[in-house]
Amino acid sequence: MSTEIKKTIRTWTLALVALGGGVACGGPGQDQELDSADGEGEAISSSSPAYVTLRHDMRRCISPLCGGYWLQDLNRTTAEVYVSALDFSRSGMDEATILLVRETPLEDLVLRGQLGPRDAGFNTRPLRVLGAWRGLPGVTRNPSDRFYSVRANIPPIQCIAAPCNNDNSTLLNRGTRRTFTGVEVTQVLRPFVDPAWVVGRVEHAGALVAGHFESGQTFPAGTESLLVATQVYVQLPDVQGPCAYPPVQQCPEGLINVWGRNADRCQYPTGCAQPLLCPQFIPNCSEGYTMDSFPAQPGGCPAFVCDPTFILPPAPPPSRCQLVRCTADTHCVEEGPIACVPNVTCAAILCGPDTHCVYQGGQDAQCVAFNWTPETVSVASANPYRNNEHSEWVYTSETSGADGVRIHFSRFDLESGYDFVTILDSNGMELARFTGQLGEFTTQSFPGSSVRIVFSSDFSITKSGFAIDRVDSRTL
Repeated sequence: MSTEIKKTIRTWTLALVALGGGVACGGPGQDQELDSADGEGEAISSSSPAYVTLRHDMRRCISPLCGGYWLQDLNRTTAEVYVSALDFSRSGMDEATILLVRETPLEDLVLRGQLGPRDAGFNTRPLRVLGAWRGLPGVTRNPSDRFYSVRANIPPIQCIAAPCNNDNSTLLNRGTRRTFTGVEVTQVLRPFVDPAWVVGRVEHAGALVAGHFESGQTFPAGTESLLVATQVYVQLPDVQGPCAYPPVQQCPEGLINVWGRNADRCQYPTGCAQPLLCPQFIPNCSEGYTMDSFPAQPGGCPAFVCDPTFILPPAPPPSRCQLVRCTADTHCVEEGPIACVPNVTCAAILCGPDTHCVYQGGQDAQCVAFNWTPETVSVASANPYRNNEHSEWVYTSETSGADGVRIHFSRFDLESGYDFVTILDSNGMELARFTGQLGEFTTQSFPGSSVRIVFSSDFSITKSGFAIDRVDSRTL
């Protein structure tokens, strides 16, 4: 065979491998070669951003010469660099995210930034922060591991045979790239942490990985190349959504809706199920994690997931009833099986004192409190009052639409059973009568917008009397 033919065959063979046209989508051999060929690269400076870890400067001297931070470039053996402060002016972060970064323990923090301008007085520099990542709570990385960013192929490569290398890693601060089969996150998972969410953050949401490569299962076409994570750093802020929710079906009688949760923590309906007797078990999340739960298969029993507390909570799913259209005089309820039920009417409700029945948006009638508008008044007896006294006052509310009033006595001390304050309506009908030592109190509400207040004492024994300082007017 001629030399030219051999060269042509070799060229086409390399092209087929590059396009994934061989027996597999890629083995570890060539990638390991690339991964071992990296150099030191350019260290962090005012013109070269870098990924760094931090530790506090514990030296004791005048600030800003001491008391700042020591930076270590990731994946490099360069010397630590001292910075006097963290400058977030070019980070694009809001105040809440900046506070979250500052509250993160330094051992859980990775920053990307560059050195700021030198201070004229002390010749120190700040770190201009360009991005921030926080490690999963309660996880300690292997000190010998290296740091990677990961990107999954979208759309994925369609391989002829396994293993199929659809993930791409970049060694931070070095730029060395490598294709591999998948991310192994078992070592970073705390109880009830969702592995699909962790992998999703790594492959699609910019999370960083501290880890190392290991060989996985061997298939006829080659051996898996796995990035084994010993810590995952979630980019701050961890923004989720918006979640897209498909229509929720109304389940047949006796069945209930059940839900699932995807890698973005979005809940979605998975169908209907026969309700089961669920075990009375509620797990505890590890420190630094918050529980999420939803009715799932089988039988609508709750599924529990523990998410890092520092990430933003997912938007709650919309009301399942918003996608159900009920007939007139009925409304949708979500407790148990989703269903349309008749509205409860005011005729079927007995409301308590100072409340009234209303209809709200086609739902069940409800008892709600009246609105009360206070008005300052000054009505009082003499202190002490006289024997055989008779006095009257008329109060008319100035509040538009008032249909009731109540009276506040700041003091009340009459001879019990002999001296009285009587409340009459505008027609002279008695509404209430008060006597004795009652102190400060507010009467019940009286119908109408006007009342007459009558004070009378008998021929003997007097007390300190009464005073009214406020009358409240009631409106719907």
